[in-house]
Amino acid sequence: MSVILSADPTVYDNSFNTPNRACIYTSTSASGHFYNNELTSGYYEYIYLTGGTPDVGGNGSGRIGNKILNSNNKNNKIFYITGGTPDLGNASSGDDGNNSLNVDQDTNAYYVYNLSGNTIKAEENWWGTSSPSSSKYYGSVDYYPYLTSNPHLSKSLSINHFARAKVLKRQKKYKDAYNSFYQSLKESFDPNEAAYALSNMFSCAQYFLSPQAIKSVLQEYRQDFRVEVQERATICLGELYARTNQLVEAENILTSLNPGSPADREALLLLHTIFALHKQTAKLINLEDYIKNRRVNDKYLEYDFSISREISNYAKKEDYIYSNDAVHPDFLHQELNQNTDMDLIAYPNPFNPMTSIRYTIRETVFIQIDIYNIIGQKIKTLIDTKLSPGTYTVKWNGRDEFNQKISSGVYFLKMTTPKNIKTIKLIFTR
Repeated sequence: MSVILSADPTVYDNSFNTPNRACIYTSTSASGHFYNNELTSGYYEYIYLTGGTPDVGGNGSGRIGNKILNSNNKNNKIFYITGGTPDLGNASSGDDGNNSLNVDQDTNAYYVYNLSGNTIKAEENWWGTSSPSSSKYYGSVDYYPYLTSNPHLSKSLSINHFARAKVLKRQKKYKDAYNSFYQSLKESFDPNEAAYALSNMFSCAQYFLSPQAIKSVLQEYRQDFRVEVQERATICLGELYARTNQLVEAENILTSLNPGSPADREALLLLHTIFALHKQTAKLINLEDYIKNRRVNDKYLEYDFSISREISNYAKKEDYIYSNDAVHPDFLHQELNQNTDMDLIAYPNPFNPMTSIRYTIRETVFIQIDIYNIIGQKIKTLIDTKLSPGTYTVKWNGRDEFNQKISSGVYFLKMTTPKNIKTIKLIFTR
């Protein structure tokens, strides 16, 4: 990854593996913040800093630094600094480095090779040993005080596993992705992140595990100590039953969550979609009455019911994917109170395989355009940038963020600015 000119990015929670170049390279006056990344390189330098004041590492508020892994003995400079005054850790200001080096101590590698002419602060880092040798630092480098234990052994790096898993999933290496999502689930301190990892495990597992094996995994996680993981396992299990045409079991499991919770609402609407797809008209009517009684003050139910019914007009139960992820923003309700000062049109609609999206903005503003599926999961970001006033066009080819073709059904196109929201309905046909 290269950062050039006067850029000031924040780069974290990534896994970089670069056999033929440095993992991070900053040029001229570039700065930025780089932390909680896992770096593996076969090149001569891991982090090549040529100027500016980049902050490479953690801080005193508990933000963890970068985990540096060596791939071979070719590496001879971990931090290679030719200009600027990068901050690799400054104990006096409470800005701990918290970087960790997991490298071969028998090589001639320099931990910090400083040619900048400035004194580089590189304090509170783990240099791979409890007593680093001064010969490992070239130029003026303040590396004391240093850590005497690896900070990455006591703090979770689950999101690094998650970042790697997303790449593997995109590459259709589903078994490897499943294992990485499992590591993220096991190590995460964030219950929502863990639930998200479980949902992705479920979607990967369907490519190489039998339904019975998947069922066993989900049943296990229904006993997890994190409520969010329990709820996600329950919803995934209900979907699994629906995929295998076990509608009674799907109904029992999806009506078992605590009434009134967001997960309960999601599960009931998923069941509504299942009945609509399976043309279970009587069950659909009974379920709507059940949901209305269970969620008396939910004024958006009729709208959501209409969406579920509409799905069944365009999707077959055999190829419709009920859910893939665990992020369910409540954006659908915003459609009922949208700003009409923004133009957003998609043509053709319904479409297959591609639709053109034309949008107009009337002031310079940051704008984001996302695609959501029927239960509010973001599946694709089309635009995320700052634009001047004008009319623009972007095309969508009916593929998600992993470049996988979507299933037929109803989707939502949402345009967001700091002040306004506009949402329109898209229909993808077979």
